[in-house]
Amino acid sequence: MHIEKIFSIFSNSILNLLQIRRKPTVLQLPITSRCNSMCKTCNIWKLTEKKDINPVLLQKVLSDSFFNNIKHVGLNGGEITLVPNWKEILEIILKLKKIKSVHIISNGLKKENLLIILKEAKTLCNSYNVRLGFTLSVDGINSIHDNIRGIPKAYPRIKYLLDEISSNKNKYCDDFIIGCTISQYNIPYIREIEYELKKYSNAYLEYHLAVPNKRIHTFNNSTDYNVLYDERSRILATEFFYRKSKEAVGLTDKIKFFSIYFYLKNKGNGRLCNCNYLYKDVTIDESLNLYLCATASNTAGSLIEKSATTIKRNGTLKKLSKENHNYCNQCIHYSSTPTIKGLIIYVIDNLSTKYNWNHKFKYLVKWQKSRL
Repeated sequence: MHIEKIFSIFSNSILNLLQIRRKPTVLQLPITSRCNSMCKTCNIWKLTEKKDINPVLLQKVLSDSFFNNIKHVGLNGGEITLVPNWKEILEIILKLKKIKSVHIISNGLKKENLLIILKEAKTLCNSYNVRLGFTLSVDGINSIHDNIRGIPKAYPRIKYLLDEISSNKNKYCDDFIIGCTISQYNIPYIREIEYELKKYSNAYLEYHLAVPNKRIHTFNNSTDYNVLYDERSRILATEFFYRKSKEAVGLTDKIKFFSIYFYLKNKGNGRLCNCNYLYKDVTIDESLNLYLCATASNTAGSLIEKSATTIKRNGTLKKLSKENHNYCNQCIHYSSTPTIKGLIIYVIDNLSTKYNWNHKFKYLVKWQKSRL
């Protein structure tokens, strides 16, 4: 398994280095700008225009051959439980030629609606032999979560869903993830948050940093929540992700947590992981505009006016890739598979720690820092 992953890392890194654009295999699909939360790490709820994706137009958009290789689709928003025709949208996605999995993200505030949606979605997905994944966003416990969400008594609803879905996972999804976004607001309490969430052994705990994000309109004002802008928060987060990298069992998790640790240690520089959104995967928003990533990409154009194939042929995606490339070294989002450089740094760091070989790699470390 490790050999297969390493081969995948090398092949993906080489294709990215050659800047070869491939057809996307992952599609992020925010289907609404409506949200019933008031999160401190997100500004989408402040938008005056509330819009859901148009299923008829979406079907036309996805019929383009550009999307023929899509295997995984992320359904998010906004908040999916506020979309009345979610099922019609899901049925369109399930007709994609190579679809293997659909992943839903929710804040869980409409808990009864959410459970109904998950039950129906799982039945529908499994009838197409497609896996349904689900992420419940949990940013803390008790008042910590309520404070970040800006909604009083939000956590009791989350607690109900954690208990119900964890106990009856087969009814609601194939893969259950608890997604915890790390910010200045919850990093001081991360030990007790982790202790509580670890009780749900039937779920995978996913930790990631709250980062500047164009999709949720925080790209230019993330200083209030981003751990990089508060030294105590940065140090606490650095220590947390270093510990996670040592405790993790699988190679993927070890490298993912190590890359976040490395990024924090170097104060927001030194990306060690590939970003497949730079030269492969894409995002479509609720207005059917095409983007690379949701984090930093400008729009490539309206898919109502032009097909994705046309946009690719006219060079817009290539232009966006060049624009985004300059920002990528400062971004830690979408970190899973390392670059060749990232893999080397990870291996050297582990050997140095294990055998106290830091003196043997002092020149490489010096070079490494000069490249940040």
